[in-house]
Amino acid sequence: MTLIPKYLIPELNATVYTLNKITSYEEMRDGIDRFYEGIFTKYMILDFTDLETHLSSEEVMKIGQQMSKLGKTRKNSFDLIVVPGLLQYGLGRMYAAYVEDISPEALQTKVFRSFEAAIKWINENEIIEKNKGQTK
Repeated sequence: MTLIPKYLIPELNATVYTLNKITSYEEMRDGIDRFYEGIFTKYMILDFTDLETHLSSEEVMKIGQQMSKLGKTRKNSFDLIVVPGLLQYGLGRMYAAYVEDISPEALQTKVFRSFEAAIKWINENEIIEKNKGQTK
């Protein structure tokens, strides 16, 4: 069983999972199950930047089904997926659309091409949410 390295960014209420040691779909599936046994932050960053394993579109859909079920426990939360290439970005967008289509009330998923872009989005989203709270 591969342990997925993680670390917290407390000031952003984010947990970062570095998924570069995953060797199969099964390891990813089991890692997701282990994650949902833990404590959640508002933002979960799944960093696939150095991942060498390639998932098929069918495996991406299976992970989407799994996350749509589990994600219902994380309402008002976000999964931010960081991927290195165009093919991975396309699969990530397909995954995000699939999860949101079958479970729109669950967490939201965003896909980025860099870790820095994901962090920037979190900061911008927090400003937007803070401003929404002040206008009510």
